[in-house]
Amino acid sequence: AFLSYTFSLNALACPTEKPYLANHLNLNEANPDISLIVEQAKLARQNGAEFLVAFLHMGCAYQPYPSKVTVDNMHQICKETGVDLVLGGQPHNAQPIEFFDITDPFSGQNKQTTIVYSQGDFVAYDIHKWCKLPLLLKFEELKTFAESYLLKGNLGRFLVEE
Repeated sequence: AFLSYTFSLNALACPTEKPYLANHLNLNEANPDISLIVEQAKLARQNGAEFLVAFLHMGCAYQPYPSKVTVDNMHQICKETGVDLVLGGQPHNAQPIEFFDITDPFSGQNKQTTIVYSQGDFVAYDIHKWCKLPLLLKFEELKTFAESYLLKGNLGRFLVEE
């Protein structure tokens, strides 16, 4: 399942009659209300999602490393939702990746979440040279049922092979 949230709509707002257009949360503030993320992660798991990806548009623009608030908020989101992969964006340049150990709040299992604080810009329009170096990722997830299949993904595009 893919979950997506943003701290900013660049001075725009969703029409009041269409709040579903964006999950707008104060993710750049300390201790934000993440109850919507927790609720949607729980719902996704209850509906059979085996792998949760959270796209989090948050962080400080043009910084080489995430701020303490960003790190703390992403850690809290991972702990309370059990997401498997966080793909961060907003800083416009690549930032570090962290492998963060958590206990899944729904299954109780210990596991590792991958946090990509910022992937950078795929289309560089900014004047800063670091914005022109996007972070390209490839993830593979192997799952076995009565028969096995390989789930491969490249930057949010997932292909299923039998």
